[in-house]
Amino acid sequence: MVSGRPSLLNRGDVAILISGLLWGTVWIPVRALHESDGGGWATLIAFGIAFGLMVPVIVWQWRACLALGWAWVAIGFFMAAEFLIYTDALLRGQVARVLLLFYLLGIWVTLFERLFYGQRMTRERAAAIFLGIGGLAVMVGPDALKGSFSIADGMAIFAGMLFAIVIMVLNKTADAPTGARTAAAFVFLLPGFFIVAAFPGGMDMPTQTPLDRATWGWIWVYAGLWLVAAFWLSFYGSSRTTPGRAAIFFMMEVVLAAVTASYLAGETMTTTEIIGAVFIVSAGFVEAVGLGPLSRHLPKAPKS
Repeated sequence: MVSGRPSLLNRGDVAILISGLLWGTVWIPVRALHESDGGGWATLIAFGIAFGLMVPVIVWQWRACLALGWAWVAIGFFMAAEFLIYTDALLRGQVARVLLLFYLLGIWVTLFERLFYGQRMTRERAAAIFLGIGGLAVMVGPDALKGSFSIADGMAIFAGMLFAIVIMVLNKTADAPTGARTAAAFVFLLPGFFIVAAFPGGMDMPTQTPLDRATWGWIWVYAGLWLVAAFWLSFYGSSRTTPGRAAIFFMMEVVLAAVTASYLAGETMTTTEIIGAVFIVSAGFVEAVGLGPLSRHLPKAPKS
């Protein structure tokens, strides 16, 4: 149950905070394995270990998996596709930029809910869409005009669209066990990896290679912490806190990714990217907490 006292952190809030720390730094093991001697082979082993860790959950909660039906398939397929495309974009592009473009997902959730469920367009959501599109225009508009809109940019935006679908399905299956929903993604990660790795420039197609001790360390930490734990905590927390609080807590990923990428990878954000970041992060906060006193001065959104 979600706590009615917003000043206190419940278990769902803590789970979201921890998963935010992991997602904001996931680029570190992703790049470490990619740059190791093992490359794609090391990444494939990590996915295999993560799947192996989830097999007991599938066996234990097989009835819940079957009860979810096509929703279980949708969660697994879209979550795996989103994660693979997103992490591939992290290998191709700048960490903070990829994460910010991914976080346009709030726009896609709003538009998809309006399109498929007839969700009413509130002033807060309209403002969030305006800010998000403004941030997108600032960040990639000049590049698009120069014809240098990168593949990583497009992949990040597309991954956000896929995750928006995952969010909608998760909302419809909030009462299902966390383990059953989490396990779905790992069933599709292995076959999906080969599809994504087939495209040059990102993940490498696996070739059996001897691995050193450091690479094995990254494999186990990536599989257990950044895959199984992060997925589980995200699904657990999302069903035990309000969407607004979850959105605010997840925003810490943007800051964490930018800081760690600056110190560890030497990546810096340009002035236009920082301005775009302010727009996109503001969109998330407007969607989460509303417009406050400003809403009195805005026209009402049309009713559905």
